[in-house]
Amino acid sequence: MKIRGGPVPLLPWLLSALGAIVSCRVFQISPSSLWLLLGFIMLLVGFITKRKIFIFPLVFFFFIFRASSVFNPQANDLSKYLPLEGKVYGKISLSQKNPILKVSAIELDGETLPAKGCVALNFPLENPPPYSYLKLSGKFSEPSGAYYPGSYNMKEKLKLEGVFTYAEPEEVSIISEGLSFIPRMRKYFRKLARTYLSGEGAPFLEGMLLGDESALTDESIENFRKAGIMHILAVSGLHSGLVFFAVFFLLSSLRTPKKMAVIFSLCFMYFYVLVSGSRPPAVRAALMLTALAVGELCGGRGNLFNTLFMAALVMLGFSPGLIYSPGFLLSFLAVFGIAYLSPVFSPYLGAGIGVSLAASMGIFPIVAWNFYFIPLLSPLTNLFVVPLASFGASAGLLMLISAPLLPWMASLYGSAAELAMWLIALISRLVSHLPFAGFYCPRPHPMTVVGFYIVLISIGIKNKKKLFLILLGLVFVLLGYLPKKDFVADFEVANLRSVFLSSKGETVLFTDGGGAGYEILEKFLYSKGVRRVKEIYFLLPPSRNLRELESFCSRFKVKSLTYLSNIDNEYGWELFKEKFGKDKFRAVQAPLETIYKSFIVKIISDGDLIRSRMELVIEGENKLLITPDLPDKSGNFYQDIIVYTEPPVEGGYFRHFEKLN
Repeated sequence: MKIRGGPVPLLPWLLSALGAIVSCRVFQISPSSLWLLLGFIMLLVGFITKRKIFIFPLVFFFFIFRASSVFNPQANDLSKYLPLEGKVYGKISLSQKNPILKVSAIELDGETLPAKGCVALNFPLENPPPYSYLKLSGKFSEPSGAYYPGSYNMKEKLKLEGVFTYAEPEEVSIISEGLSFIPRMRKYFRKLARTYLSGEGAPFLEGMLLGDESALTDESIENFRKAGIMHILAVSGLHSGLVFFAVFFLLSSLRTPKKMAVIFSLCFMYFYVLVSGSRPPAVRAALMLTALAVGELCGGRGNLFNTLFMAALVMLGFSPGLIYSPGFLLSFLAVFGIAYLSPVFSPYLGAGIGVSLAASMGIFPIVAWNFYFIPLLSPLTNLFVVPLASFGASAGLLMLISAPLLPWMASLYGSAAELAMWLIALISRLVSHLPFAGFYCPRPHPMTVVGFYIVLISIGIKNKKKLFLILLGLVFVLLGYLPKKDFVADFEVANLRSVFLSSKGETVLFTDGGGAGYEILEKFLYSKGVRRVKEIYFLLPPSRNLRELESFCSRFKVKSLTYLSNIDNEYGWELFKEKFGKDKFRAVQAPLETIYKSFIVKIISDGDLIRSRMELVIEGENKLLITPDLPDKSGNFYQDIIVYTEPPVEGGYFRHFEKLN
């Protein structure tokens, strides 16, 4: 197969691997050695018949075997004993942010038994050094799922990593210490950063070089997200490349032989990747640089696409679940976008804007899918921020290297890094507050995502297939906009009681108005693909949360608000009405009754302004009673509307129903 005229033999391999991994998750394929045997049989058939195409089934069945082994617990997995209160032995992983224990044995009733599997850990204090052999005591349980659609699903995320157990250990004993130099190096760097940098500089530099965002404020992270530059706060390929080329340049200036300079640079780069936590983007860049460097030393000419696909195959071979990791997808698709689209854009827009736009186009659907926000100014912002980030990260690394021997030079490098960090923070604040910086959007339909990438690929094609791909992509995009199923969602979370009723593409919200759960409601609606809320019905005064309500109304283009007339006397309500537009408000007396589409909705309130006893009686095509007095019965009241019920929300409940027709 060819891309831009060059042979890319690894692309079919990668497509086979992706198909196998997705198939394992969708069809829940069980692990078996027969998959490998079947792959080798297909390879043997291909060898006998001299058909190269049979190599693809080998790749496909290898990844079927690998993914099914990861996505399903093993025969003696620790999860078979859950819930468990006892002692577990094992070796901790490299990750400092999300440590995983690889289990070797468990202790039950004084007897030590062999066991396998992995445990996701949340240590109360500092994490032990990576690869330390530990004995943990405490309660081990199944990871929690999503509290509501659109929220973080720990259970599903850990399943993709082959982890089916979660623990917050009460006692931790280190039997044998692992790579203790890694936490020491991280502490050393933090100490230097806070010694030579002040203000926002130190937290930003820690985020850039170590991937540690714990010291950053929520406001700073939100500014970076809206400006489309969150990638510089993560250890990415940019940083791995900087380390490699900085060391290579230093050794070359000392007249070190080229091969030795490359080898030492690669070693130093992998050391940095190890210390920084081995994040997928950094590992991807390290593998690509290794392949390109080895090819250069051997006199070959590297192909960027082959190198990119090779790195993806290696990483997916070790961890198939990475295909669902936002960091992995953003890293690979950004590089693919640059390699594939920048030659198209650069002649017309210039190299800088062309590369930045190509990277943004490559990750556009993934950003919308995971973050519900599209930063429109990201291509322009990155033109200024990426060079500043490169300069700041380089200065930070030089500060780290020179501090033990030349403190005065480390101080100069620290000042340079701080200036770069200050400028980046300033740009993020300015851009994020612009009204056209970006827009919030619901999660795109999978068909829309597929269609977008088909159209994107067609941009780089110059033959007759171009028009066909464009039309095919547009068909997929339009399929994503087909009418969605009607649904009813019942929330009580963060002291906010809300019911969504969506029928024939229009959504209304019935709420008691209290609490601070509007952010949760937003994520739920985005995950359902809802773009607009036609009307909001209030039972209680939302005066304590008018700012959140205003943001909600703005994002979902709310056309009207209906409320019980006793709200008029509440503080701030009149001011909110003037700001939002009094013509959009309608006051009614309790009990409230309205006709919505084919439903008749009755809201009954006991008039208590502190806490409402809100009941919704929905009659029409399908009948449903929603009331907090019947949290269990209402979930099974009318079977014709109910498809499934979600698990309870912490501190409340969530129920979600969809019509079958």
